[in-house]
Amino acid sequence: MTWTVRGGEASAASCGSQPDFTITFFASDIGDELGFTPVPCANGQFFVDQLPKRFRTVEIGLGGRRVPINADGTAMGDFTP
Repeated sequence: MTWTVRGGEASAASCGSQPDFTITFFASDIGDELGFTPVPCANGQFFVDQLPKRFRTVEIGLGGRRVPINADGTAMGDFTP
C-alpha cells in the first residue's frame, strides 16, 4: 500500500496532526479484516508479506475510503488527515 496526502507526497509536514493512523485490509466476507496500527503517515508506504488473496480492498486512516488491491498485490490511495 502506498499513499499520498491531499494529493502530495507523504511527509511529517503534510501529515500534520495525524502522524500515525490505522490501515485495514478487507476481504469479501463481512468481518474478515486485518488491521495494523500505528502506521506512520510520513512513510507513504506499508508492506505486508504473504497477505492472503481473499483480501480485496484496503482503507487508510480514520474513516478513509477503501481502495482496491490490484492483481499484482499493490494498492494506492490518497489520505486526508
